[in-house]
Amino acid sequence: MRSKGVGEIIVVYFLRLLAIMLRAMPAGWALALGCGVSRLIGWALSKRKAIAYVNLKAAYGNRFSARERRRMIQRVMDRLAQNVVEILRFPKIDQAYFKKHVVIEHVERYESAADAKKGAILITPHLGNWEFIQVVSAFLGRPLPILARRQRHSQLDDYLNELRSSHGARAIHRGGGVRDLIRVLKEGGTVGVLGDLSGGRDGEVIRFFGRKTTAPSGLFTIARRTGSTLLPCFIAREHGPYHRVYVGETFPLPQTGDEREDVRKGLEAYYRLLETWIDRFPDQWLWVYKRWKYCYTKRILVLTDDRAGHTSQSEAIRFEFERLRTALPPEYEFEFRTLQVEFRSRWHQKLFYVFAACFLPFARSRLAVLKWFFQPESAKALEDVHADIIISAGSALAPLNLLLKEENLARSIAVMKPSFPFGPHRFDLAVVPAHDILPKGLAGAVQTVISPSRIDDVLLEASRENLRRAASLSPDGANRISVFIGGRAKAFRIEPEPFRQWLSELKSYAQNSGYELLVTTSRRTDPELSELVKSELTGHPSCKLLIIANESNIEHAAYGMLALSQIAVVTEDSISMISDAVRTHKRVLVANIGNGKLSKKHKRFHDTLMSQALIQVAGVADLKQKLALVSELKSQDVDKVQSRNIQEALRKLL
Repeated sequence: MRSKGVGEIIVVYFLRLLAIMLRAMPAGWALALGCGVSRLIGWALSKRKAIAYVNLKAAYGNRFSARERRRMIQRVMDRLAQNVVEILRFPKIDQAYFKKHVVIEHVERYESAADAKKGAILITPHLGNWEFIQVVSAFLGRPLPILARRQRHSQLDDYLNELRSSHGARAIHRGGGVRDLIRVLKEGGTVGVLGDLSGGRDGEVIRFFGRKTTAPSGLFTIARRTGSTLLPCFIAREHGPYHRVYVGETFPLPQTGDEREDVRKGLEAYYRLLETWIDRFPDQWLWVYKRWKYCYTKRILVLTDDRAGHTSQSEAIRFEFERLRTALPPEYEFEFRTLQVEFRSRWHQKLFYVFAACFLPFARSRLAVLKWFFQPESAKALEDVHADIIISAGSALAPLNLLLKEENLARSIAVMKPSFPFGPHRFDLAVVPAHDILPKGLAGAVQTVISPSRIDDVLLEASRENLRRAASLSPDGANRISVFIGGRAKAFRIEPEPFRQWLSELKSYAQNSGYELLVTTSRRTDPELSELVKSELTGHPSCKLLIIANESNIEHAAYGMLALSQIAVVTEDSISMISDAVRTHKRVLVANIGNGKLSKKHKRFHDTLMSQALIQVAGVADLKQKLALVSELKSQDVDKVQSRNIQEALRKLL
C-alpha cells in the first residue's frame, strides 16, 4: 500500500507553490535557479554522487580523471535539477515554446511508425530530460501513453501524473497496467517506455559497459508477440531550455523461432546502441541510479607487497574465489588483477599509515595524493583501478585497502589481523588465523588454524617437476627432508653459533638415517647465516639442493621441495611456511633456534598446532630425537574445512 503522510502532503503543496513561481519566471531564469539549488544542497546528495562516481569509473576506467568525473557528476546533478524545473513547468509549455526550443531529427521515422497502426513502442533511456519526450509527442499531435513505475508516495505520484497529463500523456503503471499497454499496441497505438532499467534478480543477463547485469525482457517479449515496432528515441539538452531529439531507425528483433534467444539478442543489440548514445552525452545519463545493483561481473583486486608470505595469503583468497566460481550460477565471471605496491621508502610507508587514518573519510576522487607515498607507477595504477572486491594481507596494506574501498564503494577483505587503527571491524571480511585474538561478536570474520595458501595438487605437481628438472634430482622414492630457513622478524633473530650447531646436528641425522636434504633460505635470512649455510652444506653428500634466496631462485621452489619430501623442517619465525607444510600433509618439525624474542602470536600459533598434533617443536639438543618421533604426527586435511568456511564467507560478499 502506498503511503500518504503529513510530510508527503506538505511536500506536494510546496511543489505546487514552487511550480507557480517557476512558471512565472522566464525559462532561462527558472533553469538557472534549479542549478543553483542543486549546488546549494549538493552535500545532501553525497550518497548519490558517490554512486555516480563509481559508475563512471567502472564504465570508463581511466578515460576520465578523478577531477573530470567530479565535474561531470556536478553537470549531471545540474541537469537533473533542470529536468525537475521543466517538469514543474509542463503546463506552461505551448506550441511556440516547443518550436523555439526543440529540434527533432528524423521525425518522419516516428510519424511513419505511428501511422502504420501496427503498434509502436517508443523506447528511450534516462538521457537528457526523458520526461520531455511525452511533451514532444503531444505537440506532434500524438499524445503518448507511457509505462511508468508507480511512486511509493501516492500524492506525489498523483501530482507527477497530473503534470504528465497536461499534454495528454497517460501513465500506464507497471504490473497490472501492462495489460493496458498490450491493448494499446494491439489497437495500433504508440506507447513510451524507459529502456535502460535494471531487470532485478530475475532479469535477462546482458553486458552493459563491459559488465554483466540484468535487464527486463518483458518489453521485447511483448514487441515480438504483438508484432509491434520498436523505435529507439534519444533526447539531449543542448544548453539551457534547448533540446534535440533523435529518432532512431526501427529496431528489428531476430525471428529464429527461439523466443527467449531472440529477445536476449534484441536486448544485447539495444544496449550496444544505448552505450554509443551515452558515450556521446556522458554527462546527461542517470549515473546516480544503481544500475549495476545486480551485477555478475566481479572485478577482484589483489594487493601485494614485498612480503612473500603476505602475497601467498592474498593469492590464496583469490584461489578460493576461483574454487567458488565453479559452484556459482554460470552468469558469474571474476576479473582478477594483482597489483604489486611499491612505497617510495620505509619512511613513506610508515608516514602513509598515519596519514591514511585521517584521510580515509575524504579519499574518494582524491587518490592523486598517493603519489606522495608510492612509486609513480604504483600510484597511477592505484588511482585508476576499479574494483568490486579488494584483497590484502598484513597491516602495511590495510590502510590502502580501505582507501580503495572508499574510492570504489567496494568490499574489502583482510588476511591476518590488521593493526590499530585499521582493525578487522573496518573490513567486510577478515580471514584471521586462530592465534590472532579477535574482538568478541565480530561479524564478517573467519578464523583459520593455518594461514591461507594457494597450494593445490596441480601447483604441487608442476612445482615438483620443475624443481626436479632444474636441480637434476633423482626420481621419487628417496627419503627427503625439506629445510626452510627464515630470518629476522622484529626483535627475533637466529644467532650464528646455535645455528651452526643446529646445522651440524641436522647433517648428522640426515647422513645416518639415509635422508636427502633440500635446503632454502629466505629473503629475510641474515647474510651471515646464509654464508654459514653455504659453508656447512655445499658439497655435503646429503645435501642435494641448496638455494640461497637472495642469490638465486627457482620458481615455486618451496612448493617443489614440499612435494618431493616427507618431512619439513621450518624455523619458528615463518608462520606461512609452517602453514604450507601442514597443508601439504608433511611431517612438520618447527626449529626452535632463535633468541627467544618471537611475538606472542607466533607462540600461540605453535601451541595451537601442537595441541592438534600437527607439528613437533625441537631445539638444538633434541633435534635428532624429535626428527625420529615426527613420523608419529597425524596427517589431517585442515585445509578442506578452512576452504569451505572461507568460500561461504566469500559467497556472502557477492
